[in-house]
Amino acid sequence: MARVAKLIGLIVSGIGLVVWSESPVTLAKQSTLVTPTAQAIEGSYELKFLDPLTRADVTMEPFGDAVILQAHIEDFSRTPADRGLVVFQYCSRPGPSNDINRVDEAPTEECDSGDAKWARLASVPVDTSGNAELEFCCPRITPTIGFRFTYLGQGSGILKSTTMGENFNWGP
Repeated sequence: MARVAKLIGLIVSGIGLVVWSESPVTLAKQSTLVTPTAQAIEGSYELKFLDPLTRADVTMEPFGDAVILQAHIEDFSRTPADRGLVVFQYCSRPGPSNDINRVDEAPTEECDSGDAKWARLASVPVDTSGNAELEFCCPRITPTIGFRFTYLGQGSGILKSTTMGENFNWGP
């Protein structure tokens, strides 16, 4: 047993000698092989509503007309995200969707209160200008629908974030 302990001691000492016998140049070369992961940073996340024909910002469209949901993402220095994915969501009441007799779309306030939940509309890649767009068409009954989006950075260096809900209005 004493021989085993001495052998283990020699092996441990030998390992220590090998580690400490390397030159600082060798150690420096080895350390450059390890690249730390860059930390993602907080960004700016903006939801706009655009008219499909004029591309102007709008707050209301006539019933039956479409609206473009535009997500715009930038980093803290106002450089647009050049990649990532936007998941557009709408506020949805429980029950069936796509039922003309019982609409599920709801204002943001219903999701905030817990009476409705955020439902996925679509996932859209971010373009090199930091934008992702989705056309939402064409409500005929519900005058106000809440929208939001979640941004997934996918290596852009900008943190994942979900925006607050914002209402869009349709009317006569």
